[in-house]
Order: sequence, then structure tokens, then C-alpha cells
Amino acid sequence: MSNFDWGYPNTVWFGNGRIKDLPKACKVLDIKNPLFVTDKDLAKTKMVEDTLEINKRAKLPTVMFSDLKGNPLGSQVKKGVEVFKHGNHDGVIAFGGGSSLDVGKSIILQAALNRPLWDFTDGGSFWNENDYPESMAKNKISNLDNLKPFITVPTTAGTGSETSRAAAIINDETKVKKIVFHPRMLPTLTILDPKLTIGMPAFLTADSIKKAVDMVKLVGLEGRENYFPRELSGGQQQRVGIARSLAVEPDIWFLDEPFSALDPLIRKEMQDEFLRLQEKLKKTIMFITHDFDEALKLADRIAIMKDGIIEQLDTPAKIVLNPATEYVKKFTEEVPREKVLKIEDVMEKPNNENLGDLKVSKDEIIENVAEKILTQEKSVTVTGENNKIVGTVQPSKIIHTVFGGRRNNS
Repeated sequence: MSNFDWGYPNTVWFGNGRIKDLPKACKVLDIKNPLFVTDKDLAKTKMVEDTLEINKRAKLPTVMFSDLKGNPLGSQVKKGVEVFKHGNHDGVIAFGGGSSLDVGKSIILQAALNRPLWDFTDGGSFWNENDYPESMAKNKISNLDNLKPFITVPTTAGTGSETSRAAAIINDETKVKKIVFHPRMLPTLTILDPKLTIGMPAFLTADSIKKAVDMVKLVGLEGRENYFPRELSGGQQQRVGIARSLAVEPDIWFLDEPFSALDPLIRKEMQDEFLRLQEKLKKTIMFITHDFDEALKLADRIAIMKDGIIEQLDTPAKIVLNPATEYVKKFTEEVPREKVLKIEDVMEKPNNENLGDLKVSKDEIIENVAEKILTQEKSVTVTGENNKIVGTVQPSKIIHTVFGGRRNNS
């Protein structure tokens, strides 16, 4: 493989073994005392040892900062800035995955600017020189002039941090991951050495591989791990998307119309798959859809919005039975109520009079048990947890629910 370089969006040196040019890169950027930023696990590897040895042979003194792990914290950036300033370093070499690169870039930014890191997060505008109050102009200009050069050396593929102007850092106080942005955060030079990417130690890649395999199994694609996207059906491709979103282990799973582009058969298949995954994972999910039937099938609570305002937030059954506004009522007029309501929504208080032998769970959807109930002459017993009797339901109530009042939702 030949070595080659390019200059967009920043200077990039590419090729097998290009890590040997690290001292040359430092010389080009006039870095004589670099701070080498990497994570705790990678710091223990021969890969890092060999890289530091390259600098040592070039008589380039290099101090390592490795007090960070995946999903770095603002406090770790702050500590790195202290080390950077205390050692009078004149540049940074950020080496590793996205977390190491993000911390290295943030150290450079924070060391040059006197504002908190969070002033440069999404929603902040201090990165825009025109937005600085006039009283800050002096600090603004002098600080930006002090921004030191920095080199990124990625050891994983796909983060994109090595050529971006942003970093993902967690705020220690709020526990929220924020995107730190500044136009000058673009790395000065990037070394892309494929041998580093494929040479990652097994103990660092094993967890990622296991997680990927587990996600493939979870979404029912076992046996297709080596397929190209073109070899997968539309539904299978959608499962890959679900697996990718779950691989990061989100506390809240956001899905924005994930099935809207699928044909009806595949859409139903994915809705069923979604319900299976939710039953297994027990995650909090925010699911956005314009399909009211889909919302009724998948959600345990629905928020109906109009012009950015929530018209009603309630359970599917209560929305169908008691629409709060005319706008909500339009959604529910043609809804087959037996597909939405559960037995507990129409049952009466338990009594021991005129009860038949049939028992049904309060959690059953009416449609699924209506035929059985309608064959009974007596009231049907409704049970809850541990088969405890919690109510009764009369066949006449089922008849009214299925055949009566669809338009008036009474």
C-alpha cells in the first residue's frame, strides 16, 4: 500500500507504518514538547510503548496523560489541561479511539481559552467571534492566537473525531454528554496508519466484538454477520439499524419513524420485533410516528401533538374512550376499540352472582377473547396477578364495546 497525503478537511498523512513519521509531523508543526493523550487501557499496550519509543529515538521528549476512559468527563479534560500547562507543553498528540481524540482536542481548546468548556457546547455561541461581548474582545483574540497545534492518531475506524471540529464530553454535574464545538478544534494534522487500526490488542477489541455479536443475535440476524447490505432484505436492514442503536446501551431509546419507509408486511414484522425487544430489554422508549394505529399497537402511553402542543397524554385506552379535544377525537373515531381496550377497561367490580366457569386475564386485549366471552350466558370472571379475582365482565358489555359507540366513543 502506497503512502499518500491530502489536505481536506485538514492535513492527513496516510499509509501503513506512517506512525514512524510522528516525529516528522511534530517538527513540521514546531512541536518540541508534546503531551501524548490516550486512555488507561491503551496506555498499557505495546502499541503505545512502540509509539513513544519512536519519539524517544528522535530525541523528542514526550509526556503521557492517560487518566481517561471511554465516555470521558469534563473533569478529565480539566486535569489534562492542568498537566498540559504545568509541563509547558506546546502541542498534543491524541492517540486512540474517539474518547482519546476528543479529550486531546478539548485540552487544546480549554488551555487556550479562558471560558468554561460548556460555553462551547451545543446551544452555546461563544465559538462565534461575532457573538462575544465587546468587553471580552481582548481575551478572545489573544487566547485564540495561543491555540497550540495538535495531532490526532486514530486506532479505531469510524469515529470521525480525527478530522472533526467537535468532541463529545460528559458534564460531571449534569451527567449529560455534550457536544463541544469550535471551528479551531479541527486537528492540525492527522496520521492514518491502517496497521494501528487492525493491530488493536484482543483484550480491547473482544468486548466490542462480543457486543456486536450479541446485538446481531438479539435482532434475529445470527448467521448473516458477514452479509453485505445489498444481500439483506428491507426488514433485515432495518434490524441492523435497530442493533446499531442498541449497541451503545442508551438509557432512553429514541426512534423517529423507524418503520415509515417499509412496506406493510415488513412494517408489521418490525412492529412485532419491536414489541419482542421491549419485552426483553424493558427500556424506556420515545417512539415518534404519524401512524395512529402504530402508536396504539406499540405504546403504553401516547402523546398527541398539534402545532407543537400536546393535546392529550394518556394511555391508548383512555385516549380512545375519552378524547380530550376535537382534534384527538378525529384520531379515534374509526379506531376498532376491541383492538385497543383491555378487559380491565370494561370490567365491573367483582361479585359472586351469576358467574360462569370462564376466566380471563384483565390484561387480555378484548379482540383476543371476545369470541369466548360472547358464547357465555353468565358473567365472566376477570383475574389479575396470582390468578386473583379482580372483577367481572358481562357479554353484553363486550357487544357494546365491539359493535356500539365507535363514533361517539362513549
